[in-house]
Amino acid sequence: MSIKEDVTLQLFDLNFTQWLLGLIERSTKNADIHVFCVDFATALLANIFNNTAVIEKLEKNQRLVQDFMLRQLNLLKENVQTTVLIHLLISLSYLSKDCFRVVLDECQFLDKISDFVEWYTLKHTSPMDLVVNTDKPSLTHTGGGARTISERKTVLDLCAHMFHQKDAS
Repeated sequence: MSIKEDVTLQLFDLNFTQWLLGLIERSTKNADIHVFCVDFATALLANIFNNTAVIEKLEKNQRLVQDFMLRQLNLLKENVQTTVLIHLLISLSYLSKDCFRVVLDECQFLDKISDFVEWYTLKHTSPMDLVVNTDKPSLTHTGGGARTISERKTVLDLCAHMFHQKDAS
């Protein structure tokens, strides 16, 4: 096991994932939590869920997977920075494995992702989006307001790539 895998497994074993999710949730109601902290927290969360040993432990605790999944799904429509949103989507993609199929169904995962994509598409289509320079993504974006075309495209492309339903034919 690599150092990264060892550290992320230790963080998981110490319930750091619960603390990170709590921080992210609190940040939606408390502007005093700096966006860098939230960005780092969501990136770390995605790294923890990208650990095979963590996924193996989660396979034995499907209720915990459901809690992680629902809490992150609920954060998708909050007023968060684009990078935070991207990290949440990546984190959710690591939890959307076949070994969690029952939880995915119980959480109505694909329906909620589809609802998010529809909401995000409608919410972030404005005349302002049409005049923003697509070569320079906004580094000052502070929330869920107007996003650059490239930010919007990145989020929607991620959803299409990570959560598309596999062809059953």
